[in-house]
Amino acid sequence: MKSRTSLKRIALFCLTAAVCLANVITGVSGDLSNPAPFTIVGISNQNQKGNEMGGFLVSATFGDGSTLTCTLATNVESCSNAGDFSFIISPGTQNTSAATWEIRNLRTGTDGTSDNMISFTMDGRNAGNGGGGLGTVFNPCVTTTAPLVFNVAGGCSGTGGGNGATIQDHSGGLTGVTASAFYDRAVMLSSSSVPAGDLWFRVTLTFAGTTFEGQGAGGGTAFLFDADTDQVDIPEPGTYGLVGLALAGLGAFRLRRKS
Repeated sequence: MKSRTSLKRIALFCLTAAVCLANVITGVSGDLSNPAPFTIVGISNQNQKGNEMGGFLVSATFGDGSTLTCTLATNVESCSNAGDFSFIISPGTQNTSAATWEIRNLRTGTDGTSDNMISFTMDGRNAGNGGGGLGTVFNPCVTTTAPLVFNVAGGCSGTGGGNGATIQDHSGGLTGVTASAFYDRAVMLSSSSVPAGDLWFRVTLTFAGTTFEGQGAGGGTAFLFDADTDQVDIPEPGTYGLVGLALAGLGAFRLRRKS
């Protein structure tokens, strides 16, 4: 075990020489009830790949108050908003849990405010190659739901029998930049009346520590992390309409029999 003195020397060397690159996820939290849980039919692909997430929406908020977005196209694992940021899951042909997730700040400002990325949100409600009826959920490890406790070690058995993995830092990122992860838009199965507890449509990273500054399109700084997603089936709006019509018809039939 390294002594405290040697660890301090290593940390000081990393900060001054900028060679020990590592960004850090400092905390993970979530909300199971706000907004109200979204309903899915079930999990259709527990081995989802980055290039199978067409429709995945990401948005970056900067120090000047602007929020910019981009969306993954079908069979493409990356997107960008020119001059502002880029996002990629690499390689896109691997399971998302085995790939590297990267956010790159491409801004060129030098005032220390407008070029800083404050937060980054990922939303998979409409993400999945093949058109409507599909979605992408984050599948973290949850130890308990009351209170909500996340397990960053990973490898737990989640809803549907698959292994979950909570968002965590990945080696090779930015020195001194930290982020907290917040899961919301919880998901529940159509066969249940309560959230699954370990399935969520949306995650927001909020940056702290050394500011996540941009360095321009030629060398934008990158924040790296690991995450795990699954593809799910979402009830089509027409399905709910048919169910409503069926219930209305049943009610009318009963009234007619009584009369």
